[in-house]
Amino acid sequence: MFVQLLLISNLIVGGVVCWNKRHEISDFWEEVDDQNKIDAAKIKKREADLRASAAATAAAAAAAATAAAAERKSQREARKAIRAHASIARLQARLQASVP
Repeated sequence: MFVQLLLISNLIVGGVVCWNKRHEISDFWEEVDDQNKIDAAKIKKREADLRASAAATAAAAAAAATAAAAERKSQREARKAIRAHASIARLQARLQASVP
């Protein structure tokens, strides 16, 4: 009888220990899941920051390219105006030279 009570008490204690261990394991995995969610949120935020930075860099590069193209265009127009002015000056010089 004593042995049976001892076995039953050991089974009860073992069951309680297993129950506690099961909850500890469950709590551990909940903490892991929470940490994974936090890490995933950090990764998503970092990815969004990098995408925004890349978009800003691309916009700045496009603006610089547009400004450079406008500068080249204005330089071409300035050269055209100088050539036209020089042509007009040559024509005026010819006209003055041809008039006695």
